[in-house]
Amino acid sequence: MRAGAGIRMAAAGAAAVGAILLLAVVPFHADMFKGDERAVFRTELPTALGHTNLVDELQELQLSEKLRRVDWNGSVLKIELNRDAESSSDILLRDDLLKLARLSFVRSSNVSRLLVRLDTPEGTHIAAADLRRTDAWITPGELRDWSGINLETDPFWQERLRLVFFSPKEAPKPL
Repeated sequence: MRAGAGIRMAAAGAAAVGAILLLAVVPFHADMFKGDERAVFRTELPTALGHTNLVDELQELQLSEKLRRVDWNGSVLKIELNRDAESSSDILLRDDLLKLARLSFVRSSNVSRLLVRLDTPEGTHIAAADLRRTDAWITPGELRDWSGINLETDPFWQERLRLVFFSPKEAPKPL
């Protein structure tokens, strides 16, 4: 064995012993890095909607139309909205339907059906919609932006949403 090989072996051994001593001196706890961990992608998992969080979730939506009644029955969420007398915009209904659909099918895991009804302050029905989680088109991508949709004139979206508009003559009387 040559003299150079022995020196290299001794240097490698000394480096290994030094690394072991350094690791022994520096305290390492798995908990010490928890505060510094940051996810690169934050995944927001759907939560179960229920009686304990339903009011908070609906209040957070800040709906344009006034919330009149909410009925939570198993996996069916029924929402009744009241339209102001001076408001007649289809855009308000469209935006509120989108917010309610996102809450029901993206942010929540246990809503299978969303029923929404829009009434006048006197109780006359203006429109009704029926959305179901099992509909193939209900995806987070489809529930992102409805800004170019006119619900009153678009039969494609009326069919998708099972949306019915009532004229004043055919509107059913409130119970």
